[in-house]
Amino acid sequence: RMYGDSWNEKLARSLGLKRIALESLIDQRLMAQEAKRLGITVNVRVIREAIMKYPAFQRNGVFDIRLYKALLRENRIDPEEFEDGVKKQILNDKLKEFLLSFMNVTDQE
Repeated sequence: RMYGDSWNEKLARSLGLKRIALESLIDQRLMAQEAKRLGITVNVRVIREAIMKYPAFQRNGVFDIRLYKALLRENRIDPEEFEDGVKKQILNDKLKEFLLSFMNVTDQE
């Protein structure tokens, strides 16, 4: 959207989008494998609570299931696909939190 009509394959190559996408997929896979190895999981309740906190899915500060479904439909996103993405994000956050809990960083660092 940002590049509008100037978007083309040459621009995509110059930005290295294929490499960035591949690296992102590799990172996601490695993080999922490590979380599994460490026994870090995310249950359905946590995913549901996270989704219900998204401001885009709320009316007057309350989660609205019709708004949730409508926004996903408008963006051509399957609810299961969206929920899986939320799960992966929560899992990554939990893994990062776990790993950072072992690191000591001084004020100078």
